[in-house]
Amino acid sequence: MKVLIVTTDLYKQIGGGQTVYKKIIEASPNIDFFYFRDNEKPNAQRPPNVTALPLLPLHKLELKASPLFLGDKIYQFKAADQIARSVAKQSFDIVDIPDFYQFGSFLRAAFSHHKVDVGKIVLAMHGNISDSIVMNWGSCGNNVLDLKFLEQSQFSLLDGVYAISPRYIKKWKSVVNRDVHYIDPAHFVTTQIQSSQPLISSPKPSVYCIGRSERLKGNDLFIELVRWLREGSFDEAVHIGDQDYSFQGIGSGYILENIARQRGLTINHRNSLNYREFCELFSKPSIVILPVRYDTLNVTALDVLFSGTPVAISSMAGVCDYLDEVHPGLPYIKINMDNFYSAVSDLQDLVDNYSFHRDRLLSYIATHALFPATPLDMEAVYRSMLDAPIRVTSAYQEIQVEYKDKGSSQKTRFIHGLLGRVLPKGARNTLRRLVRSPRGFLVEKIKSSGYLGDAKFLSALTDSRSIPKRFKYIAMKPEKNIDQIREKLVAIYENASNPLHRCNFWLDIARIERILGNELIAVTYELRLLRLLGFDRLGLLPRVLETLNKHGFSQEVKAVEVMFADPANAENQVYSYLKEAYARNLTKLDKPFEIQDDRRTGQAKVAVIVSLYKAAPKINFFLTALSQQTLVKKGAVEIILIDSGSPTNDREIVEAFLEKTPLNAVYARSAERETIQSAWNRGIGLAHAPYLVFLGVDETLYPEGLELLADALDKKPEIDWVMANSLVTAVEKSGLYKSDIMPYDRTSGTKDHVYLETCYLSWVGGMYRKTLHERFGYYDETFGAAGDTEFKNRVLPHIQVEFIPKMLGLFLNYPDGQTTASPKAEIEDMRAWYLHRTPGGVRYAFENRPVAEVEKLFCTALGYRKSYCGHLSSDIEYATYLSRHIKSRNPASTVVDRVEQGLLAMLHQMHELEFVEGPISRIGSVAKLFTAKRIALRYQAEHRAMLKSIAWPCYTVLNDNRYEQHSWLWKSS
Repeated sequence: MKVLIVTTDLYKQIGGGQTVYKKIIEASPNIDFFYFRDNEKPNAQRPPNVTALPLLPLHKLELKASPLFLGDKIYQFKAADQIARSVAKQSFDIVDIPDFYQFGSFLRAAFSHHKVDVGKIVLAMHGNISDSIVMNWGSCGNNVLDLKFLEQSQFSLLDGVYAISPRYIKKWKSVVNRDVHYIDPAHFVTTQIQSSQPLISSPKPSVYCIGRSERLKGNDLFIELVRWLREGSFDEAVHIGDQDYSFQGIGSGYILENIARQRGLTINHRNSLNYREFCELFSKPSIVILPVRYDTLNVTALDVLFSGTPVAISSMAGVCDYLDEVHPGLPYIKINMDNFYSAVSDLQDLVDNYSFHRDRLLSYIATHALFPATPLDMEAVYRSMLDAPIRVTSAYQEIQVEYKDKGSSQKTRFIHGLLGRVLPKGARNTLRRLVRSPRGFLVEKIKSSGYLGDAKFLSALTDSRSIPKRFKYIAMKPEKNIDQIREKLVAIYENASNPLHRCNFWLDIARIERILGNELIAVTYELRLLRLLGFDRLGLLPRVLETLNKHGFSQEVKAVEVMFADPANAENQVYSYLKEAYARNLTKLDKPFEIQDDRRTGQAKVAVIVSLYKAAPKINFFLTALSQQTLVKKGAVEIILIDSGSPTNDREIVEAFLEKTPLNAVYARSAERETIQSAWNRGIGLAHAPYLVFLGVDETLYPEGLELLADALDKKPEIDWVMANSLVTAVEKSGLYKSDIMPYDRTSGTKDHVYLETCYLSWVGGMYRKTLHERFGYYDETFGAAGDTEFKNRVLPHIQVEFIPKMLGLFLNYPDGQTTASPKAEIEDMRAWYLHRTPGGVRYAFENRPVAEVEKLFCTALGYRKSYCGHLSSDIEYATYLSRHIKSRNPASTVVDRVEQGLLAMLHQMHELEFVEGPISRIGSVAKLFTAKRIALRYQAEHRAMLKSIAWPCYTVLNDNRYEQHSWLWKSS
């Protein structure tokens, strides 16, 4: 029997599919196998019954088919032609093609054209490439529909199919009901390690993730799981396997290194190991963690388990079905990917009690048959397919095309060789992008390179030439009916991306949104105009106040009035308003609960207060993660769940979880929906513990988080609030980690950084003393979205804060988004945030603090790092208000004298950039930005020279806070 395996470099590449084919060849000495050699050496070591055939270059083909011959099939036809041309005029009983290719249904026509005599074409089900592409690094997830059609076509059309995964067979048979020959995957286990051999002595096991570092394989999930293990409980954590590359050509090693660094981890990497190296690896205490997002089987798991090494494997791997059915007593950890962190306790127990768990595994191996009773008979499998009736389909007709072989030019062969043999995959992708779009590639590189030291400014500068044209284009668009008005609004949004004269665009957006009835979006833009222009330059205040009153923003009306209604007295009025707000919130109203189920016992050190509203889908995941806290396991935490009249079955979910996993918890429900600040105040009233933490069900902490934060408060009684770093991640609907979004790195932060960037003080990764409320007040329950911001600005003058330089907090951004990101939140920020950034707000914050502390913040405002950014920002306007306060208390301040004139000049330039009243030209637009930049750079140099070691001013215009906060576009639906 002659079998052609449609794959290349079989004895050079490493992977599950290659392993299966090698075992088939070794187990079938009476079959003559053939495969293709591309980069593999001609004299590579191979079994005697296998021949490596040279793969000829891909040819250009001129296809002569009907217009319905889709373009997505052309490459597949060429690939089939390449295979057939490489074996022209030969004959094979079986052609075996793995399903990670998609050209199987084109092979019959290609073989016929090149006079290749073939018995049956067989599909080997290893795993579709479309699944890998969907889950690849940087994939948008919706770019494989064409491949899926081709994969389904070949599964349906080819003469025979075999597979080693029961789950994968079941999946495909639900799509196309046809016979699939099943082969026990244990036939393909390569391990021969003696399970009884003693381990080399080592105090701790190491943890490994094995496999090519595609995102599908879950190497990033491995990092996340390692972070949840107790620090120091294992020896080392290592990725083992070749690198993969994102769609942008970025290596997985770089991606994974960044993910680990955000979590304060060092995870090593080793390339694929051979059999001897694996034996050496597993001669020491080892644990293999395979948190794959998807895998048809995962032979590696069987290899490792059968060698006597403990394994944790994702429930998304098909091998779980096999183990549960064939080896129901074999001990391994199944990682539930619908409740990811539920595996943490089992993994930690495996690490802590490694010898016990390994002995259990060895005991099973010693008393149970792991391998099939009869050897693999692949000849019989192939023979049954040869003897089966010809599969009659009409689908081959669609590929019966005539084509003209245009050959492969010398240039094409050279480029193919360069791309395929010399350059790594990442470089190949980069070169392809350059070839496809040289101009776009170069523009992208120039912008990202920081040309002129400021890529953001350069982009705005080059784009500003078109601003006059955009103004004219928008002005000329008609407004004769609602459809035209909507079209005009879309055009404004599309053209309002440049920061230059953005207030002109925003003013027109507000006008049209009002016409369309979207008053809250309109007033949000109008409030921006009031803030950025410094006063009611455009006469907007009356309609702003009317709209806010109409929509129930009565407190915001007062805040806006004291800021803008009487500019001469604004400072005093703002100050009085803030003092009144402080006094108003010193006490809270105790309110009854509709339901209160208190299951707390003993004394707790920390109270975790959790607000619930439509939280049912996330409660299990949240409580599972929270139960991993070291302080929870010590019984030192009380969990206070406040249900604000939720319409979903939150209570039912909580009760079911607590029945299964008892926690020191209380569930309380209000009869009606309340604000999150009301829920928090209710939770404070129920709390017995001296330390408070507030979380939503889409937030959590790493396991040692509560203990480290509480220890910090224990050690320093003078500190009121401790704050660690936090990480924002994107997660699936189930809560499963997808990717990092950004960190909140508060390293070197002070409490006064909060006045420059509010996220320096937060709740996720933070903890404070309950007495803070008794001394300085409670949450303002009139807020719906920005009450947390208002609270910390209100109490900040009175408290002491300490920062812990460790990543402890974790935001879980679910697909349903964040409810606080809305125009409503920005409107509420007028009194929560912007009031505190006025002269009256500065007076409220610093009137009872030493002027030296104000001077220090003044210097910081000239050049500081936002917690979620890597670059330096400035806050020129706030710095001018600080300088005014400093001069009022210390007229002889030399710090302010040195830079005050420059700050006022730069602030004037920024006001000039915001709004233009007269006509502008292309040159004038560019000149405005260029002038602002030139003046900023001049003062930057002067101020750095004058302030020397006490400050590092950084003025690049668009790095100022006014361009980095509330500068995005809200759009009506």
